[in-house]
Amino acid sequence: MTNLRDLHKPAAGTCRVLPQRFGASRRGSAVLSGGRGMLAGMIGALNREDPAPDKGRGPVATAVSVVLAWGVILGVVLAFGWLVTHPAGQGIDAFDDELARDIAGERTADLDRVAEVAAYFGDTMVTLVVSPIVTVAVWVRQRSVLPALFVALAVLGVGGLYAVVTALLPRDRPPVEILDKGLVPTHSFPSGHVGTATALYGLLIVLVWVYLRAARWLVVPLALLPLGVAAARLYQGAHHLSDVLTSLAYTLAWLAVLAALVLGHRSRRERSVSRTGAPTPA
Repeated sequence: MTNLRDLHKPAAGTCRVLPQRFGASRRGSAVLSGGRGMLAGMIGALNREDPAPDKGRGPVATAVSVVLAWGVILGVVLAFGWLVTHPAGQGIDAFDDELARDIAGERTADLDRVAEVAAYFGDTMVTLVVSPIVTVAVWVRQRSVLPALFVALAVLGVGGLYAVVTALLPRDRPPVEILDKGLVPTHSFPSGHVGTATALYGLLIVLVWVYLRAARWLVVPLALLPLGVAAARLYQGAHHLSDVLTSLAYTLAWLAVLAALVLGHRSRRERSVSRTGAPTPA
């Protein structure tokens, strides 16, 4: 009698991208390295082929997962913010203030102008103008609502985190002259400019990597923009080091969650469809 072997197919699962753990160091190099690793893992996971059929998850389950993830990220940011704004975090606060004074001591007229231009790339108005254009463009090009939803959730989620945290955890700005005049004195933690820049250019990196292979050379310059904004805000005395690193961390984590839950399986289906020439349902 012929024995029939059961064919075991790998089960389709939701692509997960685990946020890297951001370690503290004097210059913050470990945190920045963790951010780069998280972003690389995020776009790498989206780019992997999955031979299994994509069963996906329902829209309700996805929505619940997104909301829960946002809540977890918010909780972590609030916990760290509470630490740095209370006596338990005096060591972090003292180091932040010392670094701010050191940076302010290196200011020159030329660097002032460079910092002003660099900070502009994280301005809220830039995101308010660019993100709707990107949303419509990716919706029309991909004939799918999911990439557009990814863009909208990325921007709104980061903006919501910033609004909640600054309302609940006021923190004074560094004890140096602030070159960007008119800022709210107690809205130092976290950095809105850095969060906005990381969200905008980070989502562009993901979309380029997934949908525009010929334009992947744009990934490097796009990745440098949030770092330039972070350096500019430190130079201008608008934020402490822990403020900008926190914004980098939570924004990359949020993008990773959205990439996994919203784009993960869809991107693989669309690549498969593009090879077969079949239409992609919205």
